[in-house]
Order: sequence, then C-alpha cells, then structure tokens
Amino acid sequence: MLTHIKRTIGDRAFSILAGGFFSVFTLICFFPIYYLFINTISDNSLVQAGQVNLLPKGVHFGNYTALLNVPDLFNSALISVWRTVLGTLTMVLASAFVGYLVTQQKMFARKIVYRFIIITMYGIGRPRRYCFVWQRWKTVSGCFTRRSPFRLGRR
Repeated sequence: MLTHIKRTIGDRAFSILAGGFFSVFTLICFFPIYYLFINTISDNSLVQAGQVNLLPKGVHFGNYTALLNVPDLFNSALISVWRTVLGTLTMVLASAFVGYLVTQQKMFARKIVYRFIIITMYGIGRPRRYCFVWQRWKTVSGCFTRRSPFRLGRR
C-alpha cells in the first residue's frame, strides 16, 4: 500500500522552478535542430537573405531529394555507423579488461599498471588546463595544438 507524503510549499516551489529550468534547457537544446530543419525545407534564397527565423517560408523538399542523389551517401552512413559500433565495443571491452586487471590482488606488476592508469588519467593524458600565450610565442593558435597527433594542417 502506498502512502502519500504531503508536499510543502517549498517542495511545490522547487518543482515549479526545476520544471521551468529544465523546460528552458530543453528548448535551448532543441532549437538548433529545429532551426536547421526549417532552413533545409525553406526556400534557399529566403534562407540566404536571412528571412527565415521561426517558421519555414517557401516550403520545398528539393534539398532532401538532392541529398538522396548523392552517390556515396549510403556507403558514408554505413562507415559512420560501423565506426561508432566498433569504437564503442572496443572501448567497453578495453575498460572492462583494465577494470578486471586492476581488481586482481595477485596480478603481475599490479602497482605499476595501476599507477600508470592513474597518472595518465589525471596527469599526462589530460589536456592542459591553462593555455598561456607568452609575448614571444604569438604564433600559438590554440591550446591543444602542440601535442595533438590528430591536428589538421601543417606539422
């Protein structure tokens, strides 16, 4: 049998404020997707002129038909899905393997492996928190450009 707890005025006020906050947060998250969608179904000339704001104008689906005519679209989508699934499975298996190894008390070189994991997790492997651009290093364009093996452009 369920018993009901009487809600106080503070509980009700908190519920209203939390509901309002999360409603606004939901709208903030949803609006860019909606805006992208109305721009894709609106007339291209009106979009370029900046006349599409909240409601679509000159609705057409020519952009989507042109997208379906892209020759390698299915192959690209398949590669994206495959990389996502493979990357997720690899990371889950690797995390489970390392988690299992660290919990074993009689593992060979357990302390070294455990310390290596902690150091790379909280120290070396973490991006630098502060980006100081000194006067003599004015050519530094970003915080994480010096050590990143995945950066684009010249090396």
